[in-house]
Amino acid sequence: MNANDYKLIGTRRFYELQAGENFKALIHDIRPGEVTIRFVGGELYTARSYVLPNARIGEESLFCVQENDFKGRIVLKMVSDGNVKKFDMRV
Repeated sequence: MNANDYKLIGTRRFYELQAGENFKALIHDIRPGEVTIRFVGGELYTARSYVLPNARIGEESLFCVQENDFKGRIVLKMVSDGNVKKFDMRV
């Protein structure tokens, strides 16, 4: 992935992302079963996680939208070092 393959976004843009789009966010917190990410504007969102991500709190990570039903359910894939982790994010 190169610098043109992702976007730095805020929450308003987050809701509009289509499947296949990528964005960058900061890992704010990691707990069993969930990951909280922070967007550029400081807004936080928590995603349910089916796996423990290979990431650390404070790291910027790339995410790819797998699904967006535009009714509050967004499924993300975390892309990091060639590994892909799946998150079911309901906002």
